[in-house]
Amino acid sequence: MALFKKKQNDKILVASLEGQQCRIQLFDCLTSPISQTVAKQFLFTDLAHLAEEFSASVKKHVPKGTLCRWMLSADHYQSHTVDAPNVSKNELREALKWQIKELLDKPVDEMLISHYRPNHPDANYKQINAIAVEKDLVENLIDITSKAGLALDSIEIEELCIGNALIDRLEDKVVGFVGENSAGLIFNFYHQNELCFSRYKKGRYIPKQPSETELVLDDELQAQEDSFLLETQRTLDYVVSQIFRRPLDCIFLQNSNTNEKLAETMSQLTDIPVIWADLGIALGEGSQFSPSLAEAGCAKRLGA
Repeated sequence: MALFKKKQNDKILVASLEGQQCRIQLFDCLTSPISQTVAKQFLFTDLAHLAEEFSASVKKHVPKGTLCRWMLSADHYQSHTVDAPNVSKNELREALKWQIKELLDKPVDEMLISHYRPNHPDANYKQINAIAVEKDLVENLIDITSKAGLALDSIEIEELCIGNALIDRLEDKVVGFVGENSAGLIFNFYHQNELCFSRYKKGRYIPKQPSETELVLDDELQAQEDSFLLETQRTLDYVVSQIFRRPLDCIFLQNSNTNEKLAETMSQLTDIPVIWADLGIALGEGSQFSPSLAEAGCAKRLGA
């Protein structure tokens, strides 16, 4: 789902918001694989500060007129799964707005409402995912982009961007993705190349490989791994029994300083092939950081 979309170009700037951090990355879309040529990040206190820092960063590193895609992490939007209102397509957005009114943490008039339909294997499945974003945030992002001399292409959400990074490997399979952001674990499941089900688990993370300078007890490492594997197994049990009613074909696992044996352990536990999720992005010389899988997917999305 994108709130606003325009055209494709040879360069794409992805500006992602997660908490009070903004990351801006310029991608060259004419290379194969596409390449990250600029990567900058900064913290901001409010929207005025975001506008100031964004403008300064873009002025130094990004050509005027470049297409800009904003990517919102889950803490900048609300996602609610609800029964689709029994109205015409033209009336859906307005009906949905009032249907989820009581689920929002702000007055409905302060929110912009959109939605997407999960690609559920049950043809009779009638629920949709309503997405609510603060109107003030969207209006400011439009203004910030314009004042920076960029062309707004889209405002996108994390849960849909991840699939764009994996699209070449999804095929017509039932596929899972296990990753994380700063808030916790992300579980996405795909059916026929499209997102079917998404779940977030705050406060739980993928076990990391400790650095040589870290002192971490073996018992602590094992406890982290056990907690992660238990949460993963619970999620898989639900989607297999309640959604797909068949085993998954494979699981993609996000790789970010992760214990190198974790994929093998997951595969043995679940009896499902577990594959490291590659970004499919070439990093420019001197890159400060790699894109997240969602940021890579935002850059790699083609067309509307």
